[in-house]
Amino acid sequence: MLQISEALFEITLPRFSGDILPKSDAGIILSIADRLDSLVGLFGAGCQSSSTNDPFGLRRISYGLVQVLIENNRNLDLRYALELAAAVQPIKIDAATIDD
Repeated sequence: MLQISEALFEITLPRFSGDILPKSDAGIILSIADRLDSLVGLFGAGCQSSSTNDPFGLRRISYGLVQVLIENNRNLDLRYALELAAAVQPIKIDAATIDD
């Protein structure tokens, strides 16, 4: 049970710049999957940020994804991961959205 609760906490990491990062394998995987799901879903719903406005935190989500991957020395086929995330969205995600 401790591993499950730890992974569920780590899914939210990092919460802000300089925050701790997930360390357990389950926490890292969940953190990456959650960020991919959020990015694909928000972009698919038309919630792009502008140069001065990012109300949905897309930049923070993207930075957190990159930080988790780099700091934990993980490789990711980003296009394939985005396609997998798009396949399970409740709305249809066009290939053009993933390309963008």
